[in-house]
Amino acid sequence: MYDYLVIVRRVGRGDDKIALRFDNVGSTAPASFVTYAVGARARPNPWGAFAFEAGWKPIGFAGSCWRVIADGQDTGLVLFVRP
Repeated sequence: MYDYLVIVRRVGRGDDKIALRFDNVGSTAPASFVTYAVGARARPNPWGAFAFEAGWKPIGFAGSCWRVIADGQDTGLVLFVRP
């Protein structure tokens, strides 16, 4: 089973896209940042009918930490990838 980081926006639409950037916090991964884009998918949630499913593989380094930037805006979130 493959898990996703699910990102939601209020009143998201099926044709929405989001540009993601993950900045490595510290030196816990071989890359200093990773960027990619994802499109919205039908996934009902409390804020609407669509969400973004971002894959973990590009940042899946055990013990790494990543700051999440969405569409050029710092979200204030930092993700820790468990060992």
